[in-house]
Amino acid sequence: MAFDASSLDLLIRENLKRVREEILTLSVRRSVAPSAVNDKGNDAKTDSACSSLPSWSSCEGALRETEGCVRLLAVSKYQPASAVAAAALAGQRHFGENYVQELVEKATQLCHLDLKWHMIGHLQSNKAKQLLMGCPQLYAVETVDSKKLAKTLNDAVAAVLSQRNGAPLRVLVQVNASDEASKSGVRLHSVDGNRGETETPCGDSEVRELVEYIVDSCPHLRFSGLMTIGHPDPERTSGTFAKMATLRLDLLKLPHVRQVFMSRTESAGEREAYDRSERKSSNTSEAARNTRNKAEEARPLHAAFDRDDLFELSMGMSGDMAEAIIHGSTEVRIGTAIFGSRPLQPKSRS
Repeated sequence: MAFDASSLDLLIRENLKRVREEILTLSVRRSVAPSAVNDKGNDAKTDSACSSLPSWSSCEGALRETEGCVRLLAVSKYQPASAVAAAALAGQRHFGENYVQELVEKATQLCHLDLKWHMIGHLQSNKAKQLLMGCPQLYAVETVDSKKLAKTLNDAVAAVLSQRNGAPLRVLVQVNASDEASKSGVRLHSVDGNRGETETPCGDSEVRELVEYIVDSCPHLRFSGLMTIGHPDPERTSGTFAKMATLRLDLLKLPHVRQVFMSRTESAGEREAYDRSERKSSNTSEAARNTRNKAEEARPLHAAFDRDDLFELSMGMSGDMAEAIIHGSTEVRIGTAIFGSRPLQPKSRS
């Protein structure tokens, strides 16, 4: 079905509102009832975990006080720039692209908007320089799966460091938790939620080595967490996500990895404490407080989503978002539920 521009804008706005509400209710449910998922994560059912969810109004208030709220990453693969602009006008800021050329083109065309671009498709090492040169302000690459790619990205960021005002590039290590040959990412020894005999005490060895390499040897990269794609078999999806949650906790047992996020948490905590004291200050006029409160109510949670003090766990898409959030996801990647069916795939992409 074809839509005119105004109808498409309205559809995207309504879809975003619906997806955000679902994310918020699931997030708050997770925070108030973490026992909804058992230790192994294989027997928990999404329907029961999501029952009696709190209302939208109560969720919104609770989430503003909750660290690590789930970020919505709008996947705009194959969508026209006009659709991305419509989502941006509805308050969406984080967008994910699968192809270097498409990301660079949209980032250039929409440079007047304050958008945060994530590379979420497989990235070849020889495309890293093109990606950073074309989009120097790139927010994150979520598909790092080798030391070679990490080093190449580190060098590519160094070449545009002045354009980034010295800021490192956020990177997530992609993990092939479902152990599928067709998927990219570092493979795990086991995906059933149980610890196999070959697994190390502090996370899968290959993942750990790559994370340590990024932290210790890539000064222009900022290790931000892990990313995975759920198992296509619904019966195994929960187990895959539970395994990722366990891996995240295991990696945080490594002192130098934990320190990366502890230092960021301390600075973030100081900022939050300062903001709270400012809000409660008796010296602030009532008119000023009312103006600020209205602005905060209208403002999307950009500050909570542009964070560096949280070990990210990017997992969950339109079909398995609920399971992912219940199992600890901090970012879900949603495309068709926001933009509708994708246009026909172009003949070639790079």
